[in-house]
Amino acid sequence: MRHHFAPAIPFQHRVNITIPGFFSYLFIKSLFYFFYFHNGVGVPEEKLPYIFEEFYRGDESRNKKEGNGLGLYIVKYLAGAMGGSVRAENADGFEVCLKLPISGKGEAEDNGKQ
Repeated sequence: MRHHFAPAIPFQHRVNITIPGFFSYLFIKSLFYFFYFHNGVGVPEEKLPYIFEEFYRGDESRNKKEGNGLGLYIVKYLAGAMGGSVRAENADGFEVCLKLPISGKGEAEDNGKQ
């Protein structure tokens, strides 16, 4: 797969970030699931319906200068544009599940079938 992106490699810019929590993913039939888990206190239930709204930030973060309330909004927008969805819930912490359809044939299926 790397050869598909070879022309873009000289122009890449890497940024190191640290995100508390952990990630997981799985494939089921024609769907790709990406999970993010954080075992902290979660998001207050009354705020949970709003976290995917544009520029939404919880009250506790309004006084901080970090972030602008676009991260989860962009995730939801892009997931929808790709025919997928995203949801969040408090489940022993905070969990976000991104679900995307897998379309077309993978590289392994195309080998030798041209």
